Amino acid sequence: MVVVDSASAPLGSSGTVDSTISSRTHLGRLLSYPEWSSTPGKVSFLWCLLNLGFFVVLWLSGEHGAGGVLVEIAAWVPISLAVPRLVRGPFSAVSYSAIVFLLALVEETLAYSTGGGLHGAATSLGEDWLRAVPTFVGLGVGLFASVRATGLLAPEAFAAAAASGIVIEIGLGTGFNPIAFLALGGAASWVYGTILALPIERNKPPLSAWIRVSVTVALLAVGALVGGLVGIALECVFRL
Repeated sequence: MVVVDSASAPLGSSGTVDSTISSRTHLGRLLSYPEWSSTPGKVSFLWCLLNLGFFVVLWLSGEHGAGGVLVEIAAWVPISLAVPRLVRGPFSAVSYSAIVFLLALVEETLAYSTGGGLHGAATSLGEDWLRAVPTFVGLGVGLFASVRATGLLAPEAFAAAAASGIVIEIGLGTGFNPIAFLALGGAASWVYGTILALPIERNKPPLSAWIRVSVTVALLAVGALVGGLVGIALECVFRL
């Protein structure tokens, strides 16, 4: 089953699955979830590929410290592109949360294995999981709640997830260092977008744009905060 977001269907189209697929570009067909094939998703994916190319050049020039980042990005791109071929939406609250949890586990395992867990500060894979995965789940709950409450559109969902990745990884991790933003912003936005911006069952028409944006920002902030606190609590419990 292919999921089509009717709110972002091309003007003048019949809205059928076949007509929508035939009108999509090759990149749109590759990024088969509506969220990923939207303009924010395509920009994020292409930016991620540019980041990958940058680290390839950096590594080939002798900067072997770039190897970990290179491996992480190079591994995540095919993993993420395989996800829509393995699981189809739209997803309910339970299935969405389960997929976010599993994808976060995979990504954090990959990050820790390449030396990037918790911005390089993780001392064990368990610590990485306990601190990072609840944050992803918290963000996911916030995004899911916004989609269901406000009718957040597919492009907006990906943009919100991608922005969360840039804020957390580039903002909190580097203080919005401009070089880090250019070199890693695409990878951060693609990772978070592909983990969080999944097709979600919509049960109401979209509310006004300012309500969608305001509610989404608030719910993502609360979700990240609660998830982070849960992660800290779990780490304390398992250290006892």
